[in-house]
Amino acid sequence: MDYEIDIRDEIVTNEKIHIGHPKSKEAPRITNSRIVSCEVIIEGLSKSIISKVVFKNCTIKCKRAKSNNFKLVQFIDCKFYGSLEGSVLGSPDIESEGFEAKISNCDFSELNMNLVDFRHGLEVETCKMPPWPHVTFERTNDSRSELKALDLPLRVVRMLGSKVLGEKNYCVYDLSKYDCDLEHAREVISQSKYATSS
Repeated sequence: MDYEIDIRDEIVTNEKIHIGHPKSKEAPRITNSRIVSCEVIIEGLSKSIISKVVFKNCTIKCKRAKSNNFKLVQFIDCKFYGSLEGSVLGSPDIESEGFEAKISNCDFSELNMNLVDFRHGLEVETCKMPPWPHVTFERTNDSRSELKALDLPLRVVRMLGSKVLGEKNYCVYDLSKYDCDLEHAREVISQSKYATSS
């Protein structure tokens, strides 16, 4: 297996791509490409350069993935597994040159997520989000003050009240990672029109 990833202006199908392999010496680079029906492994802390990439019908396996920043990407019809923390998926970008971030028809139900920020492009109604105690918060400039006032751990509401990039962001938290009464938290969530959990 080649541990160094350098994919530019390509269409890659039915391959295994390991982003962040411990034996890799260079930052993985995937730009201006389509990754179709591949097994994609995202491991550890990200030092990758991933821009203007469409992941279509892929299996995405996150191995203790942290601090990944996939701004100009599209994930379409993908299934996610593992754990992802402190990461950004999709973001508005003034230098996108017509490429829009998009996350559509994806299954996150088997992904442990905490502090994952969908800054742009999440079509939440088409996606399957992880179950309770994961909570998906819809953040807009109008919802910030209500979210900040929720009776939830300070570390959560502080971030929910921060400035919104673009028109709408979604943040996913695993409330079991915070010091709180989960039954009380569930009641709080059930009364907010900007918070959902299954």
